Amino acid sequence: MQRPGQILQVVTQQDVDECFNAPMTEFRQLEMKYRPMERSSIPVRGSRVASQKVLVKVVKRREKAKVGEEPPDEGVFTANIVGSIPQTVRFRCE
Repeated sequence: MQRPGQILQVVTQQDVDECFNAPMTEFRQLEMKYRPMERSSIPVRGSRVASQKVLVKVVKRREKAKVGEEPPDEGVFTANIVGSIPQTVRFRCE
């Protein structure tokens, strides 16, 4: 997801806090509702699992095109390690 703030449109902050702040020994689920205002909307449940992943930010820098020229297709990529991801929620449709 390119905009992490958008997740709060389908999941409440309180639910996220309760799911991720609980001890790993407790089984926790997170419910995502695509249409929270509709009563007939069925939530998608996700299970919290331990993970060993790394969050990496990749940036492509390109030269600006001069007036009348097309921008070059080549660029310089930089990768920065932002942090580790100790827990993940897997959403599966049943």
